[in-house]
Amino acid sequence: MVNCITLLVTVGIYMAYASDPSPLQDFCVGVTDPNTAWSLAMMINVTRLPSLNTLGVSVARVDYALGGVNPPHFHPRFVTANRIDGGNKLFATVLKKGDLCVFPQGLIHFQINIGKTNAVASVAFGSQNPALVTVANSVFGSHPHIHADVLSKAFHLDDNSLGGRFYFLIGVLAMVGLYMAHAADPVFVNGLYCKSPADVTAEDFAYRGYNTPGDTRNQLGSFVMMINDTILPSLNTLGLTVARVDYAPGGVEPPHLHPRASEILTVIEGTLHAGFITSNRIDGSNKLFATELQKGDLFVFPQGLIHFHINRGKTKAVANVAFGSQNPGVVTVAKAVFGSDPPIGVDVLSRAFRVHEDVIEEIRSEFTEIQSEFNEVAIQQQ
Repeated sequence: MVNCITLLVTVGIYMAYASDPSPLQDFCVGVTDPNTAWSLAMMINVTRLPSLNTLGVSVARVDYALGGVNPPHFHPRFVTANRIDGGNKLFATVLKKGDLCVFPQGLIHFQINIGKTNAVASVAFGSQNPALVTVANSVFGSHPHIHADVLSKAFHLDDNSLGGRFYFLIGVLAMVGLYMAHAADPVFVNGLYCKSPADVTAEDFAYRGYNTPGDTRNQLGSFVMMINDTILPSLNTLGLTVARVDYAPGGVEPPHLHPRASEILTVIEGTLHAGFITSNRIDGSNKLFATELQKGDLFVFPQGLIHFHINRGKTKAVANVAFGSQNPGVVTVAKAVFGSDPPIGVDVLSRAFRVHEDVIEEIRSEFTEIQSEFNEVAIQQQ
């Protein structure tokens, strides 16, 4: 009986899911218990932060000791499939500080710290409760156990090898199910043709330079580095976007809303004052929920509600933002109302804001003068 088995496992599981980009492939890269793994994941989902309920997003912090690994696993709120030939292709790359990597919905994936110091990663999910299935634990540690005859055939081993306790030294591999779509019949999803899976590489799922500070020398004193499906085409159909926001002292992300996504903001450096306003209540009023955030704090902004964040500190601030959509969109309230093209009628705005028409014209003139700068900020946020 073998007590220690080293396996390199390649597993593909097909699960039907409504958001599959196509029955033909797993993703669409747009063309334009004891801790024996030495890692610890702090999951902030709907259980720990109940306000995430119905918002479709969650985040996690993962700490890795030297050699620490987040072993092959998947999140079942998402999808995977074996290739037509039954094989599975590995997409793997080395990530440095500031790099991003995307794991498509439901595909088995892993991370390992191959450096000589501890490592920390920030993770965002496009679900309020993505759940987790660790492959080795599920297959070999279920209760009751899966019968040895099933596993022996699945893993191409004899029954005697499967009778004892299983230790898995699972290294640099991930399991990605790909169905090879015919090149002459490309899949078209969300306004983009999908790159042929045969041409996809690990770099299609990685973004370098996320730790690069943005230039905050503008009217708002802030800069948004938005990583959406335009910047990282592999996000197409995956329902996720992240952003880095830099703030100078006094810098602000003015009242705005995201029509297609809820948002989680994490303070990485400095302090922020953040809040959101409810939709109209029965009596016509709107309530403000606002608080002071320190380094390491999170704050949730529900989808479609007006919100803001400002750095009231004396030093710069940095925040990481996760959205539950690959294209959350942004509507900056002041700019949209007073800087639209063509403009909203003065009579409409004077009644809405209960001020004289001359006041509306004065405010509008201010937006005309700084239109180009607001446009630049808006482009960064789209």
